Amino acid sequence: MNLLSNSAAEFVETRAGPTICRRATQELNGDVGAIDAAVAGVRFVHHQDAFMSSDEATDENSYYQTSNEKLHKFNTTLEKFIRTLQSRNVFKKLGIEPCDPAKCDIDYVLKVTKVIQERKEGAENTRTIKMFLKSCVRAASRNKPVITALLGMIPHDVYGSVISGGFSLILASVLADIPRKLENIRGLFEVKTTFLDLHQAANEVFSSIFVVLEHVIEKLSIPTLTKGLAKLKNPNNGVKDAIEALGNASKKLQEAAFTCTFRPAGRNSDAMQELDLKLQNVHVEVSDMRQDKSRKLVDVWLSGLGDFDPMSMKHIDQCLKGFSQLSTVDMDRTQWILASKELQDWFSPKTSQVLDVHSETAPDKLVNPLSFSAATLAFSLARATDFTLLKFIIEKRQTVNLSFLGKTKVTENTSLPERDVVFIIIESLYRLGGEISKGDELVHSLLQLKERMCHLTIKILVTDSFPSSPIRKSADLTLYVPDDVDGWRNWVDSSYLEEHSVGVINQFVSEQGEISEDESDANSSSSSSDSESD
Repeated sequence: MNLLSNSAAEFVETRAGPTICRRATQELNGDVGAIDAAVAGVRFVHHQDAFMSSDEATDENSYYQTSNEKLHKFNTTLEKFIRTLQSRNVFKKLGIEPCDPAKCDIDYVLKVTKVIQERKEGAENTRTIKMFLKSCVRAASRNKPVITALLGMIPHDVYGSVISGGFSLILASVLADIPRKLENIRGLFEVKTTFLDLHQAANEVFSSIFVVLEHVIEKLSIPTLTKGLAKLKNPNNGVKDAIEALGNASKKLQEAAFTCTFRPAGRNSDAMQELDLKLQNVHVEVSDMRQDKSRKLVDVWLSGLGDFDPMSMKHIDQCLKGFSQLSTVDMDRTQWILASKELQDWFSPKTSQVLDVHSETAPDKLVNPLSFSAATLAFSLARATDFTLLKFIIEKRQTVNLSFLGKTKVTENTSLPERDVVFIIIESLYRLGGEISKGDELVHSLLQLKERMCHLTIKILVTDSFPSSPIRKSADLTLYVPDDVDGWRNWVDSSYLEEHSVGVINQFVSEQGEISEDESDANSSSSSSDSESD
């Protein structure tokens, strides 16, 4: 059963409206045509998630026009290819009964592939070919649920048998990349309502599959089957480009499926507009108050750094751009970190807190789940707030003398106003150059800063510290990141993670503002009481 994003609209459209109309006229008697005539006008269209007239509504089948055209062309080519295989006695040599493409299914494909594998394990074949064929069988078997879910989106099954027939009749041994490219389509199992963008993305996937099959059959339809298979190993034969296009189409489908899975009630555009409006209001309220003081504060601090480059944004950008290099396992770990309860608790606006984040196995690369999580938080904080933010990627900047910050005069002249918020993010503490004792001194200084500056809310996040580091014992919150976390093992859109972080930060800003207002009201009430008593 499909769950609409607007269940109230579904009830009015499919149940309440016809019932009211029937009772009002008392003469329709369940006649569907009469009811439709009486309830004419705008209707709620399920797959487009909107109210529109019957003239504006689009038939689901129309989304697949392009792939239907590809299907027709592929069918013609496939029929010719079947006759070619039969004329060469391919099925007879394999000991398999030929199957009409219209009746083929995935199980028949796997059966044919296994027979081919067994026949190719003779002395004349190499180990590489045998391993390649086995990988085809594993990939097709593993992705059978994905292909089934993909075909289940179609209003009626017009592609299933043809795609399966294509797999089998071209001997499957050259199509390992098709199921591999479909591996990242996971969210389809959770989709409750299919929207326009999901159907359009599926249309691209089907079209790409037929293009791949078309190229493969063209290469196989030559005087000998052996030459056809050899030709396919040539990267300039068109198959490689078709496979790449299929990969891009499947990635778009995954993004659309993710949106449909987590789409809230109503439309995303409305929710985003409301969020943008609230964010603009927050910016207007706080930016004017902070701008002048922040500029003076930064000038004093920059003058003490000498020729050291304090700008870490370019390193953060480098880290964010490297997200696509992560494996699907590391993408799941990143999503797990940003959604963790410990991180949500760290954003509690009432107290200064230190969060220590370390993983089961220390990362050996600059771009890793912990570094990307820290970079995402720093980027989102800079984007969504005007709070003071000190971000430090130690891999790129291992040494700098900050002793001038401890001078009493500097501390007094650059101190922030009451109840202000400071975020300090130190990524990969274990990479800090010099003696370990110096790193411990830095940690002690940060902890003392939190205690000494009690008029401020100081949020400190440290990733990948040494096991012996004082931060492990003194942190208010600890997030231990195991090597294996629950996840889909699929591609994750980094922009979604950034938007999620911005949402958490906006909630923090809102709660912080409410606390400041409550304190201001309390102070005003106290002053009024003192005046009356005098």
